[in-house]
Parts: sequence; structure tokens; C-alpha cells
Amino acid sequence: MKICSIFLLAAIFTTSRGMLPHYLPATRGNALAQDKLIETYINLGFAAQETVFLASVHGLCFSLRHLKRILRRLGCRRRRFQSNLDEIVQVVQGELRGSGSLLGYRAMHQRLVNHYGLVTTRDVVRHVLKVFDPEGVEHRSRHRLRRRVYRRLRQIETFQ
Repeated sequence: MKICSIFLLAAIFTTSRGMLPHYLPATRGNALAQDKLIETYINLGFAAQETVFLASVHGLCFSLRHLKRILRRLGCRRRRFQSNLDEIVQVVQGELRGSGSLLGYRAMHQRLVNHYGLVTTRDVVRHVLKVFDPEGVEHRSRHRLRRRVYRRLRQIETFQ
């Protein structure tokens, strides 16, 4: 899904080449804007190669090796420290009072990562949701896909 969206972005940006420079942030020569852009893409979950491609759309040109050096300098890692559990619980409770009451654990996890910048696992979010919203979890789990067990039919031999 992400790869398709990247190619769609590339197609849009290459077809509107005349309007593109007007909308791009001024990042040439500005290391802070470049670092912020790279950090944003990495925090959104894009892989390193995808980040290099998306940065090229913004007029930045660097190799995968150079990106890894930048990430090391910024201290960006995929598996960072976990956010405080109290903070996660407070944010989930706040979301359950609003529009987040309809979200499952995957969507809630994505919201915590993207909107609040929290670092957590889906399992932690699933357990927190089960504690604070057992009815909602039960209601959403009823709509899950039921796996079927297929059995091979034995061929009945007919005697002649």
C-alpha cells in the first residue's frame, strides 16, 4: 500500500512539474529543515529507501548510505524506547471519550504514533483498550473474519 502511494505521489509531482517548486519547502542549504523532513518520514514508518525517494521529491539528493549517517547523527532508530505507560493510558482514555471510541487496536495504535508521537506496540494498545473498553472490544471482535476449516472429502470407492 505504501509503495503504491509513493508511486502515486511521484506521478503527481512529475506531472505537475511547473507548480511543484512553489509548494516545496526551502530545504536546500537548510540542514534543520532537511533533518526535520527526514525525521518526519522515518517516524511515519517509511523505510530508508522510501525516505530517500520522498526526499528527492522535495529537491534533496543523497544516497542511502548518507541517509543512514544522518539518522545516526539525529539518533533516529526504528526501535526506540517505549513511551511511558501512564502517558499511553491517558491518551487512550482521552481518545475513547471522543471519536476514538470506534477505533480498533490497530487504528488506535496508528493514531498514537502519528498524532501523539508515542512509541508503543500494538499489544500494549490492545491490552489497554481491553481494560478500558471491554464492551467496545467485544462488539468489534464479533465482526472479525471467521476462519473456516476445510476438510478433504474422502472419495468413496464403489465396489463393482
